[in-house]
Amino acid sequence: MPVRFRLLGEFQVLDGDAVLEIRHQRQRCVLAALLVDLNQVVRLDTLADRVWGEQQPGRPRDTLYSYVSRLRSALAGVDGVTITQRAGGYLLTADPGSVDLHRFQDLVARVSAAHEEQRAALLTRALDQWTGVALADIDGAWAAQVRETLTRQRFDARLDLAELELHSGQSGGLDLELAGLTAAHPLDERLASLLVLARYRNGRQDAALREYERIRLLLAAELGADPGPALRRLHQQIRHGDTAPAPPRARPHPAPRQLPAAPQHFTGRTQELAVLDDGSPQSTVVISAIGGAGGIGKTSLALHWAHRNAHRFPDGQLYVDLRGFDPSAEPMPAATAIRRFLDALGVAPAVVPAEPDAMATLYRSVIADKRLLIVLDNAADTAQVLPLLPGEPTCAVLVTSRRRLIGLTSAHGAVQVGLTVLADHEARELLGRRLGEQRLAAEPEAVAGILRSCSGLPLALGIVAARAVAAPAMPLSALAEELGSAAARLDAFDTDDAGHNLRAVFSWSYRALPAEAGQVFALLGLAPGADLSLTAIGCLTGLPAARLRGPLRALESSSLVERTLPDRYRMHDLLRLYATELAERLDEATREAALRRLVEMYLVVAGRARELVMFSPRIHEVVDTAAGDPSWPVFGGSAEALDWLEAERANLLALVARLAERGRPNEVWRLAWLLHGFFRARQHKADWIEVGRLGVAAAARIGDPVASFHAANCLGGAYRAAGRWAEAIAQYRDALSQAASDPERTAMMVNNIGITLVNSGDAEAALGCLEQALALARQAGSANDEAVYSLNLGDGYNAVGRYPEGLRHNETARTLFRSLGKDLHGAIAAVNIAQSCLGLGELAKAAASAEEAGAEFRALSAWFDLAKSLHLLGRIRNALGHHDSARGAWTDALETFRELNDPRATEVEQLLRGLD
Repeated sequence: MPVRFRLLGEFQVLDGDAVLEIRHQRQRCVLAALLVDLNQVVRLDTLADRVWGEQQPGRPRDTLYSYVSRLRSALAGVDGVTITQRAGGYLLTADPGSVDLHRFQDLVARVSAAHEEQRAALLTRALDQWTGVALADIDGAWAAQVRETLTRQRFDARLDLAELELHSGQSGGLDLELAGLTAAHPLDERLASLLVLARYRNGRQDAALREYERIRLLLAAELGADPGPALRRLHQQIRHGDTAPAPPRARPHPAPRQLPAAPQHFTGRTQELAVLDDGSPQSTVVISAIGGAGGIGKTSLALHWAHRNAHRFPDGQLYVDLRGFDPSAEPMPAATAIRRFLDALGVAPAVVPAEPDAMATLYRSVIADKRLLIVLDNAADTAQVLPLLPGEPTCAVLVTSRRRLIGLTSAHGAVQVGLTVLADHEARELLGRRLGEQRLAAEPEAVAGILRSCSGLPLALGIVAARAVAAPAMPLSALAEELGSAAARLDAFDTDDAGHNLRAVFSWSYRALPAEAGQVFALLGLAPGADLSLTAIGCLTGLPAARLRGPLRALESSSLVERTLPDRYRMHDLLRLYATELAERLDEATREAALRRLVEMYLVVAGRARELVMFSPRIHEVVDTAAGDPSWPVFGGSAEALDWLEAERANLLALVARLAERGRPNEVWRLAWLLHGFFRARQHKADWIEVGRLGVAAAARIGDPVASFHAANCLGGAYRAAGRWAEAIAQYRDALSQAASDPERTAMMVNNIGITLVNSGDAEAALGCLEQALALARQAGSANDEAVYSLNLGDGYNAVGRYPEGLRHNETARTLFRSLGKDLHGAIAAVNIAQSCLGLGELAKAAASAEEAGAEFRALSAWFDLAKSLHLLGRIRNALGHHDSARGAWTDALETFRELNDPRATEVEQLLRGLD
């Protein structure tokens, strides 16, 4: 039997049935720390923090070497498990399936994408991984924090399973189990609602009402709040004797937990925290606006309070950096932030409207019944914040900004929390937490000088502390002298007090870097966005990943960059401004070469992604996807490609905008075209239109017919996705005018015009275009194009009632798609065949084809297409006189249409009422 690691209970390493004894507490903690970040490098300083916290021994690295050496000896005979030293840390390599923690998290992660009938089994298997308290035998603050996080994940999974059990009518054993959980979680409304419903389902109406009254009184006493709308509705249903109140649905999407990590060495701000604590929900949304100068600690205060009060918001926490004072990018549009929040809340991109006002309305509707904390960091002004405010008093909002957001106070009653510099004793306390009181007491004059130079600014104090920690042998007097002699000023981001000068702090920290790290920092000032991958940094610097690790570690240890993921790095906006100034001092050739490498990488990798996401026979006209560095990302399938594009979306959008501003149209239209398939797959309509417009303008500036063709086609697709039919057709006609005598391009555009006409309701006018596209595809001998255009033409014929022609073309399309291995499109053709047969009165054949398509859509998890096939199947069964089975199909379709906010929901509701 292979090795097994147990972290979700008694800490054990099992080789077969034998327990490998690792008795030393610190060694056990090292092994647990490596297992939690399995197959990832854990840095030595991180490992030391996890093992000892702030009470580290005199030579922690030497002690860690000893511990790891003993662990290697203990695990030497275990197959498939290795501990290797990497630059700056250690890597434990093993099969994730051998660790109960990773098995648990993998099973939970698979629930949201699973069929409903599979979710309960997955959750049961996940919960079976637990045999006790996580990391039960590991001491220390880090283990306690991990234990708390994992315990919450276990609790959430158990409630998800309880929801599924209630939904399927299983309430017998839940009553006692859920009652037991309330002892540990008395304020959890989700748990309370499940217990209320379980008791009611078990015939204990009085006990259900008593449970509601218990949590109502407790919420009022502890939080000054009433139960949420969902729990109140359930209470009313039970009071009025509803025989079957609707059970809650198991969440297909986890509650968002978007808060960045809490600041480790938070100090002071006692009065400000008290003001924030007093903001308890009453009749309006509670909004707290934290204001102050850059680097004053607004975000730290917000995150510290948010983590301390996260339990008050069981439906999750949303966080966004609004980039209000980003030195190299415009403030984030409110619509962009709303799209990100809707993504986090599980709303499908396909149902998110393109218009900002409609998007904001959908956002407020989604969160109306939720108890959420919303943190809006670094806001530019009140206007940017207003669309992001909820409409219900169950949510709370924290806003940070360098400006006083008076409009939020006057119009929405926001509580203003203005931050000034830390008091002298608080600033000294912050240094003492980082450096230790013994080191401060040894050089009191130097400490006083450092405190004077930092002037109580938390960001400046943090950088000083990081420098001193990184060089324990360096006297603090050297730091004090260096700070005192700094003469440069960060003019654009001076605070009101002339003594608070960030450029002085940044300059000495920068000058202390190794030469290569300093060059990397300056080149980061050319980056289009704040969150960069290691690949992008490599392109900017021209350095391979192996050589970048050292400079990036130096930057991270000096608090000049933050590593957010193993291969992603982020820089504070003030530091990015300083880096941008440094980049401007580099020679033009260096800056141009860096930007050229970065643009080439994004073009090539976006091209590789486009090939997987969308059929692209003419991609060679735009980019050579075989070019570039071998280390650049390649993808195993469309899912990986879409994930990469999503992670890089902000950078790609910023890069397109920057290239347009700098007059580089050739790269603008190419990137716009390469993002076409991504925008279509994820339905990012607003981004699609914005980038499409830039692409069309860039192509016009070049005057190249090929560029103009591709750019107009991209923008036409964006308008069509947004339902802006006339604008879409206008773009397709522009592209058609650039197609010249090329039959494939002509076919593509007349087909797109035809599809748009069908979608807009003018199918009769579409037929000529669709017939012409199919004729051109057959002439060119393209099986893929013939399949696509046959499908579209069959759809057009069905729309005008010419069912024999529709049947013929749809059957041709299905045969071709199957020969090409395109299962999804083949299933869509089968739905069209069912529509044709229904029109011809061949009901049995229509039902068989619709059922066949539905089975394929289920296998592909294509839920929207499945709903459309069920909509049609219900009509067919109803025509056959099978009214009960028609009701079942329509009921299932209605659920999906409602989730997607699709207008077909109204039609299906009417059909169901007709059956009644």
